[in-house]
Amino acid sequence: MLGLRITGRGSELALPAFMREATLAIDFKANTAWTQDGSASPSHLVSMTRSSTSHASDPSGMVQSFPADVARITAGGLTLLGDVTRLHGEAPIVGGKIGASAVSALLSPQAPFTPRHLSSGGANWHQWRVPCGAIVQDEPRFFRARYRAGTSGRCFVGFTIQGSSSDTYADLNGPVGALGVANTSGGSMADVEQHYFGDGVHEVKGRLIPGTSADGAAFGVGPHSNVAGEDITILGMQVTDQYADWIMEGTDAVSKEGDGSLIDLSSFNLQDGFMLRLRGHLPTIDNDHSYARLYQASDGTRFNRFFSFLNKGTATVNLEHHDGGAVQNGYPTLAQPLMSGAFDLVAGHGPDFIGGAWNGALITPITSAAAYTPPTQIALGRDDLSWSIQAAMIVESFALYGETPTWDRLSRILSYP
Repeated sequence: MLGLRITGRGSELALPAFMREATLAIDFKANTAWTQDGSASPSHLVSMTRSSTSHASDPSGMVQSFPADVARITAGGLTLLGDVTRLHGEAPIVGGKIGASAVSALLSPQAPFTPRHLSSGGANWHQWRVPCGAIVQDEPRFFRARYRAGTSGRCFVGFTIQGSSSDTYADLNGPVGALGVANTSGGSMADVEQHYFGDGVHEVKGRLIPGTSADGAAFGVGPHSNVAGEDITILGMQVTDQYADWIMEGTDAVSKEGDGSLIDLSSFNLQDGFMLRLRGHLPTIDNDHSYARLYQASDGTRFNRFFSFLNKGTATVNLEHHDGGAVQNGYPTLAQPLMSGAFDLVAGHGPDFIGGAWNGALITPITSAAAYTPPTQIALGRDDLSWSIQAAMIVESFALYGETPTWDRLSRILSYP
């Protein structure tokens, strides 16, 4: 297959090294795919279930809309997220100004956003604020805000925790694009990412870890200026109970079903085992469950499952093989601090083998005690056979190798760029 060329996004692309020896491989960022029968479309290989229209952002900041049951594939990869609730109406359409002398005006839509112009009335705490409901200590809330720099050259993004006797705060402020943690009396801000998309447009996202429980909280964005008239334009702002991309509808709280993906493996010979490589980006590991799935292969029943998950409680990456729950392999794990960001998982499953590597660190191979039955399907993330949740991730590439797994072979797969 070396030297083979396939077509993707309107131009010919040389087949990447990780695809050359694969039984099936998908480069989601390039929107190309390869199977043993030749080139294919990622959207045709990946069957998606999701009950409603959802959005996904690409690296340029473009927010794309995807109909129900259509994979969210952008130039950044395949977006796979779990069930989520936005805890308020679409903002800054809804909400209210804080600071009587502040001046706000809703602007014409700039798809998919409806921006709001906000001028300070002379205090740096003036902001546009949206209520986001009760919070529980240590139960995260995920936030994102997109804004266009204004005459203040600064921005405020943060939470007000509305206590019974006094308010506490958790917020970021500073020069646009370089916001830093300011107040932490109400909790801490984690996994903070800041991006610049050109034309003065910035986005900041992360999660609040509340330091206390409260019956109410609110999320605000402002120009962070003590000079009356200095301004900022707020394009979008949201708070969710789980990590989410933009949710772009509704005047009240909105719940969205997560992505369910499935790839049919029934036409491939996996009798002697299989190996895989999964690469992408974890925007957070702070899901509401300790067992967030990265993949799950099976024969379509609960009685033969191969999977990997992130265990937040023990800070481990786990590989497992179950043959109905009566027997499992005693799963190998890699104990290490789990971090958000780029990930690279290599794994092998076979009649007497299970092992792999996470970001280049060995998950020690062991002999599996469970009976091996070749899988006929694989889900990226979770599937309906699992009670675990979907790990929030952006999948950049996936490759499957239908052959007997060995550590030497896994090392070669890991070496592919």
